[in-house]
Amino acid sequence: MSEDNRLIDEQSAKKVLDRALELDEAKHGALSVEQIRAVARDMAISPSSIDQALEEQTRASQAAAVPAPEQPRGFKRFFRPSVVTVLVLLVLFILVAGIRLVAPPPQ
Repeated sequence: MSEDNRLIDEQSAKKVLDRALELDEAKHGALSVEQIRAVARDMAISPSSIDQALEEQTRASQAAAVPAPEQPRGFKRFFRPSVVTVLVLLVLFILVAGIRLVAPPPQ
């Protein structure tokens, strides 16, 4: 039996094709959308499926391009809330102490 005529299960075929695409991309840097469409036609992938996959990839790359705001680390993350909490408690303490000094408790 010729090597080219042997059957390869679908999962193995997918791995072979994925690896071949990786190797080709490493040589050429990238694939154009037209090249992707040509490969999809050769693999009998429907045009609507490749369109949907390209749209999903575009959305994913756009979402990845928007950097997430950097979260403060360590002490800085807790510093502002702690200062606000301390100030609120201090104001409450001053108010309670002031009320007790101004208006003595009823006899």
